[in-house]
Amino acid sequence: MSTDTWEVDVLYLGKISMPLSTMLSVCYAFGAPTVEHDAYISAPYLGFLLTRGETRVVVDTGISGKFIVDGKAWAGLAAEGGEEHMRRALAERGLDPEDVQVVVYTHLHNDHAGNCALFPRAQHVFQEAEWENLLSPLPIQNVRKDYDPAIIDDLASLPTHMVDGDTELEGVSISIQHRGTRAGANRSRCAWRRGR
Repeated sequence: MSTDTWEVDVLYLGKISMPLSTMLSVCYAFGAPTVEHDAYISAPYLGFLLTRGETRVVVDTGISGKFIVDGKAWAGLAAEGGEEHMRRALAERGLDPEDVQVVVYTHLHNDHAGNCALFPRAQHVFQEAEWENLLSPLPIQNVRKDYDPAIIDDLASLPTHMVDGDTELEGVSISIQHRGTRAGANRSRCAWRRGR
């Protein structure tokens, strides 16, 4: 692999299965389209591994296993995930969590940041607005259990880099853009390029 280019791998970190109507109701806050014949779908929990030379960046760490009880996640939906999924995904690539220098979070919901503590040596990068939302979630986010309060202490004990806009770490330019009109409605984009 050339040291000038990034290799991107998709990391399978588990899945959740649900009726399509449930998925649509989560995606469309103001009324989902009607579904005549409800299909059952599986939505994967994904992360990404970016590698250039010896530099390794993980984007999102997946759902914590404590949010999956007896094979079920929120709303009693069938799910799988947890620390072992992240460890397995890295091991399949000949890596351990200690081999990762940077972890970037698209957002801090429990299914994206649940295994942050697996990476004690990495720099953890996330939006300031997401941290603020984690500390003071909206009432509906508490009902849905969007955030895991335990990751507050986990992240506070790790090397973190909160951003509001662009930054550069390990020679990687990172653009994490907060979008949306209120806390919790963000959409993030990570742009990776060599240099500036």
